[in-house]
Amino acid sequence: MRHDVLPEAEHAALIEWAMANEAALVPSRVGGHRVLADQRNARSLYGDAPWKQGMSARIAALMPGILADLGMASFAMDGFETEMVVYPDGGFINRHHDTATGLSRHKRDRVVTIVYYFHREPRGFTGGELRLVPKIAPPDGAPAHIDLTPGQNMLIAFPSWAIHEVLRIGIPSGDYADSRFAINFWAVRNHPASPGTQPELGPGPEGQ
Repeated sequence: MRHDVLPEAEHAALIEWAMANEAALVPSRVGGHRVLADQRNARSLYGDAPWKQGMSARIAALMPGILADLGMASFAMDGFETEMVVYPDGGFINRHHDTATGLSRHKRDRVVTIVYYFHREPRGFTGGELRLVPKIAPPDGAPAHIDLTPGQNMLIAFPSWAIHEVLRIGIPSGDYADSRFAINFWAVRNHPASPGTQPELGPGPEGQ
């Protein structure tokens, strides 16, 4: 977890861009190509944007520290997959992980998920916590999950195979400007083709 990721001017410019570009958003997908409203209620930007290159470079510079914090080994990274996602009133995403496995595996594996959060001030939404769920049941008395509250100009990173969800969001005003905004960066690596691997169909489950 890191705070104050962007300098004040860049952070303000990103918020201004997001406020002015609602029309660029489309319904968020699941599995790379399906819109399933009962599994994910959000809108996303999948195309290019003026902030993508600079933000990706900034996240790339943080990767050694992120991997150290997560206790993960370095790997031959092949860039990022990127998505801005905006959660409206009632928005959520069900439990999932971000790495495709088995026959659904793609030509590139998502290894680390990095989520950058921002919103208009004063904050106009409630809820929207990122819930991380252990794959193995914890011992008696241990928390069954960890809820992380998205903060202004903050990023959270975790292994892409970790199970997680976004809890339902409330926006009393109903205004787009009061939405929960995030940018997902998936650090990816190539892997050699193996027998039985299907052609790449697109990203796996996604959204933080």
